[in-house]
Amino acid sequence: MTYELLNFSRIINIEINELSSWHDDPDQLDLELKAESNQIRDTIHQSIVLMEPEKCKFTLFQYQQAISTILNELENAIKNECQPSTQNEPKNKNLKSCRKAAEDLLVLLKSDFPLYFDYSMLLNQAATERLKTKLKEQIAGCSDLLKVQGVDDQTIEIFLQLFEQLLHPKKNFSYEQGAYLEDFFEQLNESCIVANKPLETLEIIQTIVSLNFNHPAFYHLCCNYFTEAIEKCENITEQYRILNFLKKNFKQVFKLSISTYDRKLPVIEESVQRFLDAELEYLRSLEATAEDLSSTGLLESNFKVTLTIRQLAIFIHLQVEANIILPQSPKVLHQYVTKHYSTIETEKISEKSFKNAYYGNKGTDVEKVIDKIVTMLVIAQEKY
Repeated sequence: MTYELLNFSRIINIEINELSSWHDDPDQLDLELKAESNQIRDTIHQSIVLMEPEKCKFTLFQYQQAISTILNELENAIKNECQPSTQNEPKNKNLKSCRKAAEDLLVLLKSDFPLYFDYSMLLNQAATERLKTKLKEQIAGCSDLLKVQGVDDQTIEIFLQLFEQLLHPKKNFSYEQGAYLEDFFEQLNESCIVANKPLETLEIIQTIVSLNFNHPAFYHLCCNYFTEAIEKCENITEQYRILNFLKKNFKQVFKLSISTYDRKLPVIEESVQRFLDAELEYLRSLEATAEDLSSTGLLESNFKVTLTIRQLAIFIHLQVEANIILPQSPKVLHQYVTKHYSTIETEKISEKSFKNAYYGNKGTDVEKVIDKIVTMLVIAQEKY
């Protein structure tokens, strides 16, 4: 405990540890706490002006940490006094007066020494609960605004699940994060209000990126959105187009905030660009591998089959189920087949049509595929 805070802390500890209120007169308690606060402030002012900047930061950190510890002890005592079995109204009132005095002293340190205040320190319990209450209101307001802007319920639910992670009972915030989050939701809600057309999911994501919300859960939300967009493409050319479109859009995002949710984590725009670059590199590697195999004669550029798309999908699916083909993933298999096979119906098979046939209802096409397989077996028996 910092020396100047000893008497201030002693007054509060008596209130915490006494079975009943030690001060019968609440006004007298307020006067004592105020006098001690003024003396602490004057002492800090007189001592800090004579110190080097680094020493100032360390000294102020000690005061800040000590007051935060006092506040957490007070919060636990107040919660205990609120229990029906221990409720004591006079003592509870005095504990809240002590809490206000400690909070006011912390505010003084922050306002008088903004350059030396440690914003990376975690908020005390009471401040964290107040912040979460405000965030809950802001999140609800954001949900209402998205509904007004015509955003579908499923999309709203995705963003609500993201933001509600901030309200987890065990989640703590630093002073810096608390200030950022309040400003983040104010700007996000303002962006929803000024929108003059129904908001698309991509527009909401871009707005959040512009506000530098680099929460890990938001990064995963972006990745899932990009992956779903890629999987909807019918071929590699379309995948290239959508990936380059996304890269361009996120490079052009105008920054609305210079702060981030967590300064220890990468900037969200950079993380998004790395993900898109990796997807583009993956597509290029697929094409390069196919070109190498084709140029060396190991792989024909295209195999034409006498099956329909549905029948080819069934034939490939049966080989996968029989462990004849062991694909890296269904997606890679679909891309390979559509790139290197053509049918009697079309020279160019789209990934979407092949995927639908691969997982769709087989119908009478199964019988035609079975006939082909039976023919293969007869040839094998006759020749081998």
